[in-house]
Amino acid sequence: MAGDREELLARAGSVQILPMMSNMMVGVFRVMADPDSSFSQLYDVVKYDQAISSKIISIANSPDYNRGTPVTSLERAMVMVGFKEIERIIMCLVFMKQIMSPWKLTQEDMAMMWGHSLTVAHAAQSLCVKMGVEESEKAFAVSIVHDIGKVIFYTYDDR
Repeated sequence: MAGDREELLARAGSVQILPMMSNMMVGVFRVMADPDSSFSQLYDVVKYDQAISSKIISIANSPDYNRGTPVTSLERAMVMVGFKEIERIIMCLVFMKQIMSPWKLTQEDMAMMWGHSLTVAHAAQSLCVKMGVEESEKAFAVSIVHDIGKVIFYTYDDR
């Protein structure tokens, strides 16, 4: 049992949770962190990333946002979805691509963990809003990765 604990601690120490982010992602987080930033600044950074752009356009065309006219422009999609929601979408995509993907979890494990993380993040953000805490977005961001240690157990080689 003590050997297993030491092996888990060694494995946890060797996992690189946050790989280097691309210049584009650094730019996105810089814009998102600036309270005076605008849609056009965020658009100028996001427009170079196909995955994020297509996801935002896809969400803008979903029944939750679209009221009949197809959206084909990233700029229009961003306005329809809203600045704060764009931040959350990007945060979730980065979490999936930069943090979760390298661990080679099964689709079932990934879906379970992702669903739980999103539920907790939305709950934490809602609780902050109801309590009058001004930084509810930080609560969302922290909650998205609150169970990151579980990945070590999921990828631990059972013998």
